[in-house]
Amino acid sequence: MVRMSAPGPIVEDIGHVAIRTRDLEQAVRHAVETMGMCESRRDADRVYLRVGHEHHSLQYIRSDADELDHIGLQAAGETGLAQARHRIEAEGLPIIADWPLGAGVTEGFAFVGPGGVTYEVYHGMRQDQ
Repeated sequence: MVRMSAPGPIVEDIGHVAIRTRDLEQAVRHAVETMGMCESRRDADRVYLRVGHEHHSLQYIRSDADELDHIGLQAAGETGLAQARHRIEAEGLPIIADWPLGAGVTEGFAFVGPGGVTYEVYHGMRQDQ
């Protein structure tokens, strides 16, 4: 199999982690009071937390189980996002969403990688003050 090479990086950063939790309020309280994170958005079953100016670094999702939901990878712009999509499709990995999985992100997609881990590749995360 011939791989297309990119002129630069495809993924420039690990952007965020999304975790499912049975006790959403306790998880958020721990992130804010113990780790010093700031809440940037709250929906009915999701809370987005940040440590810097990014919209979120950590996302908690109310669930019946405590487990990893997905890992967000920040693409190197539109070119990196397109190249990542091309490589994922070429590998035959299942794409499960043609859009970002959470709030605060402009463009992205999600796929299931080896070992059953879900990844979201995105770019254009909103910056909060």
